[in-house]
Amino acid sequence: MTKKYHLDSLIIETITTKLSGIQAIYRYGSAGSIYERPESDIDIAILAAHIVPYYKIINLASTLMGATGRDIDLQDMQKLPVTLRVQIVLQGERIYCADRVAAETYDSHTLSEYVRLNEERHLILKDIQQRERIYG
Repeated sequence: MTKKYHLDSLIIETITTKLSGIQAIYRYGSAGSIYERPESDIDIAILAAHIVPYYKIINLASTLMGATGRDIDLQDMQKLPVTLRVQIVLQGERIYCADRVAAETYDSHTLSEYVRLNEERHLILKDIQQRERIYG
């Protein structure tokens, strides 16, 4: 269930009018939580049907800063490491969803990728522990 944040509607409207193909928008971090402070930035991740060019992310973040009066950290989910994506999926809020199937499929793939990463790390750490050294 999405917790409503007073700037969500403005953020959603700004992003969806400036970028096409937006499937989902996530808010994560301290904004909208009990940990938010007046100087907190707003962390936003977008899931688009395509990878969004960096210059468009920068321009949109600047537009959002002007509209909200807050610092904005805007990210493209498709460019983020799995460790951050899983935090966004599990601890963030999906504040907008134009394509539920695409968003939930992406979330599921993110969680599966994270499980595989942890399995691989476990084998590496087990090997290090048995050999009692990292190199050679």
